[in-house]
Amino acid sequence: MSAAWQRVHERALRDNVSLRLAAFATAVEAVATAEQLRGYI
Repeated sequence: MSAAWQRVHERALRDNVSLRLAAFATAVEAVATAEQLRGYI
């Protein structure tokens, strides 16, 4: 859990966005990566 928060917090600081938007962007990125690995994209 703390690793996930750390990733989101770092993204929020890097992109200068809210934690909510950083969490959403991180989640979308994870789904896109999974779909690429499965060959859907």
